[in-house]
Amino acid sequence: MVPLALVFLTLVSAQGVAAPALSCRTLVPAYRASVYRSLGLTEGLFEVTLTLPDGHAAVELVGRVMGAGGGIISERTLPGASSGSYRLDWALTDLQPGDITFRAEARLGEQVLASASTVVHVVAPAQREVVLDQAGVLCVNGQRVFPIGICAADGGPLDRLASLGFGLAVRPLDRPAQAGELVTDGRMIAASGAPQDGPARGELAAAPGLGLWLVAADDVTAYEKLVAEDPYHPVMVTAEDPPAAGDVLLLPVDPEAAAAAGERVRRLYEADGYRRPAWVKVAVGNATSVGAARVAALAGALGGACGAVFDPRDGQSPEQLSAQLEALLRELAGCAPVLVGDLADEQARCADGRVRVTTRVVRFDRYVIALNTSGDPLQATFSGLRAGQVTDLATGHTTLAAADGTFTVPLGPQGTVLLSAGWPESEGPAG
Repeated sequence: MVPLALVFLTLVSAQGVAAPALSCRTLVPAYRASVYRSLGLTEGLFEVTLTLPDGHAAVELVGRVMGAGGGIISERTLPGASSGSYRLDWALTDLQPGDITFRAEARLGEQVLASASTVVHVVAPAQREVVLDQAGVLCVNGQRVFPIGICAADGGPLDRLASLGFGLAVRPLDRPAQAGELVTDGRMIAASGAPQDGPARGELAAAPGLGLWLVAADDVTAYEKLVAEDPYHPVMVTAEDPPAAGDVLLLPVDPEAAAAAGERVRRLYEADGYRRPAWVKVAVGNATSVGAARVAALAGALGGACGAVFDPRDGQSPEQLSAQLEALLRELAGCAPVLVGDLADEQARCADGRVRVTTRVVRFDRYVIALNTSGDPLQATFSGLRAGQVTDLATGHTTLAAADGTFTVPLGPQGTVLLSAGWPESEGPAG
């Protein structure tokens, strides 16, 4: 058996507790508490919270990971446990498809004082898997994707939209796509409502272009049915507050209040307990300025959104929207490989309230994306990084950071900059 690592985290108040109590939850894998081979996770993580009455003797805390047949995969015993939270990691290698049960017990001698359990699903590998990774980023067969989407009311071949600069087609909830429409060369995926007819739903689930299901935010029954039937596609809902259903939250943002898009994303995450990723949906009409659309989409992304969807208004066709947003679509596509990177431990900061910024790590290299939300050009000074050389990837211009790591770069009106921010020569990613 592989031993579980058991780490004490925090004290828990036991005031008013009459008997020992245990609770547990799965932290890794986070998405549907399911293990997908395409994500390549090697370790799982459980959190156990033990609460003992005041004055109660310390107990023995036992954690077991058990396979579908009840056999013990991993086990750990911690003597002398007091009230607090504990994290237990366990190996995710060589697991067979089926349910894995984690069971925690608080014992005093041979007596079990309290117990709790949770289940992790080991999903059989599929030829095509569209899932969410531990950071909430969409992954298609293990590859991270930042979806750049369009609300597409009409049907037709997906690849027509790919040629216009989009990677995701969001169909109307009440007009599910036809499986024959979702043939693609791999550049596009679609989000679609689910047909009521079971065979039609199964045919659509098997279509190569299906990326996500759509349900109404309050339709828990439909959501749970899709989760049970189809482990290989997330479910998206449109919501401004944490909904009961859904794996991905599509947040409408108003270009008229574009600069606040990132803050709206953060507030939604906080209200949802950081459980589910959010994408922004930006309405674009004939009178919408490209600058406002850029600020809304990028401010949302820099605030933590994991995708951006554009909703054409005023009867715009996909071709017209693409022409209106041509430069922005190229800009988003250029930033996408960085936007799906992990948040860096050190984050660049700018004291100018007009500037939004994020710092990401991709393959051990560090990048900064900054956005000027105002209509005026400015010189933005950044701090917070132990920076060495900073390079504007669009122009190739290099700036040497000051001894304290600060550096200054120009930002045009409603403009962005993508920077490679190297560590000081004496340091590296590990610091």
